[in-house]
Amino acid sequence: MSNKQFPQAKRFNNSDKDNKVHVLKRQLEIMKKVKQSLKYFIESKNELLKVVWPDRRTTLNMTIAVIIISGAVAIFLGAVDFVLLKGLSFILK
Repeated sequence: MSNKQFPQAKRFNNSDKDNKVHVLKRQLEIMKKVKQSLKYFIESKNELLKVVWPDRRTTLNMTIAVIIISGAVAIFLGAVDFVLLKGLSFILK
């Protein structure tokens, strides 16, 4: 029986079977990655539910502290930069 006699008949060879196996393995890998991703997001959600979040007052106090400390550091570094600039320009004159 040849394909010339029966054009609609398709012969399956090893490469067709290998290709199908390859496709099925790839689909299985994708499904595993999707399952891992879902597991990650579910575990992340559960961990976030365990977090004790600060109240509004504590958050406000910490924000103010960060702003004040950042300002103080900026002023200090600006002063050091100014002094070093003046000192270096005095030496180079």
